[in-house]
Amino acid sequence: MRSNADVDRILFLSFFIVDEFLRAIPMKKLVPLLLSFSLLGCAAQHQTSCVRAPFHAKFQDADGDVGPFANMKFSLIRVSDGVVVYRGTTDAQGRAEWSDACRGEQYTIRQDGLIGE
Repeated sequence: MRSNADVDRILFLSFFIVDEFLRAIPMKKLVPLLLSFSLLGCAAQHQTSCVRAPFHAKFQDADGDVGPFANMKFSLIRVSDGVVVYRGTTDAQGRAEWSDACRGEQYTIRQDGLIGE
């Protein structure tokens, strides 16, 4: 896995290599091209900083009964930006699982209703 410093170094070298090429492009076409490079760089840094870890949650009431939570629709929301990253359904035992969570990231789970509602 590459560190953020490695990604920054690669991006710097990429910009340095294409510098001569970019000088020949008119300014009107240069801005969208640079924007594309920066978006690719941001995407690369986000992917390298995420270490995948499974997310598990189990629902039960105060008496330990899981029945009311079987087949419940839910949304998983990333706390850092409020984006819904996953929508799913609990199993018959009231368990929710998602395999693409990032280690260290905080999530909020929201009940969206029961199947058939």
